[in-house]
Amino acid sequence: MNKSKNEMRETVKQNLVMAKEFYKKNKELGLVMFIQQKKDKKKSLIPVFIHGEGAFDHRHDVVFDLGVRFGIMKFKKEINDVDGFYMISEVWIGDNKDVAPSQQTDKKEGIASVGLDKDGNMLSEIYEMKKKWVGDDVSVEFKKLVEFGDKPDKAGAPLLEMFWKGVKSMEKFDELLPAGLREPVASLNTDETFDLIMSQFNQIRKNNGQTKIIRRENPSRSSRKK
Repeated sequence: MNKSKNEMRETVKQNLVMAKEFYKKNKELGLVMFIQQKKDKKKSLIPVFIHGEGAFDHRHDVVFDLGVRFGIMKFKKEINDVDGFYMISEVWIGDNKDVAPSQQTDKKEGIASVGLDKDGNMLSEIYEMKKKWVGDDVSVEFKKLVEFGDKPDKAGAPLLEMFWKGVKSMEKFDELLPAGLREPVASLNTDETFDLIMSQFNQIRKNNGQTKIIRRENPSRSSRKK
């Protein structure tokens, strides 16, 4: 296994340790993501939490927007690079492969820890989760069910890929930005740049993924009387 995958292996394991801490404080995990950034030759993990039905229902858009945000930070040289995107999430586990785990009566609670780096390397681990309650406090233990694999679960992979689509959209923006526009864009701070970029993406979302050219009506023609 190359150095990149070895680093991912350690990160995926560390995230499970963090998951135990989340349960102690929050009683539930929800969806927790980590963006691995590099700044001044040092790598750090930035946690992001998605809670609530509204945010969870739009998680693919939220994750894409995160990718755009970190792509802008790289574009403006606030960070050197974005190395990896990781996620820990609760899952249902079942023995019947022909039926969705959530529909099985003997399903078990589990947790998946997955990661996808900038080079396309994927790693995942799946554990059965056992909760132990003492009053209002809960502790969790994980029993490994699936060893490291190079493909995350079907539910996790598209979410991981969506983050990198956001990052790459900014790399494409940097590549295509004309020289004459670089100075005006450079004068914007990160928030302003993000708002500018996302206004375009949000318009496409409103149009159901279709770009539309809106032409202003010719005033001289519209004012003519028949």
